[in-house]
Amino acid sequence: MDGLHAITTEPANKPVIRKFVLFSISMLVFPLLFFFGFQQLIKISNTPDSNETVSAVAKWVLSKFKFLGIQDQNAGTVFSALAAVGVANLIMMVFVISAIKEDNKQYEKPATAPEPVRTTTQKSLSRGGSQ
Repeated sequence: MDGLHAITTEPANKPVIRKFVLFSISMLVFPLLFFFGFQQLIKISNTPDSNETVSAVAKWVLSKFKFLGIQDQNAGTVFSALAAVGVANLIMMVFVISAIKEDNKQYEKPATAPEPVRTTTQKSLSRGGSQ
């Protein structure tokens, strides 16, 4: 356990750990929110006293998935699952892109090379002097 503590307390590893925790929590929370959020939206749209706009939009979206052979009673679950999978894929794509950008920054070379430091001996030799 001492090795894990040493790794997590290293200042250079703090941004990496922060990014890992952020994306891990996002992968847990957002797909679940989308799944149950869409389930609730579909349930609300099917109630008789629901807002006409919400009901019309939900029914239009669900009608677009008829080509998959989804039955009406399963359409809400399938649509919610597709939304959750889409969000999970989006989070993974953002993570990969951020890792690639971070990796590219690490290996970029500076635009101009710094001037070499000249020592006193080098200066006297370039003037033709002796040691």
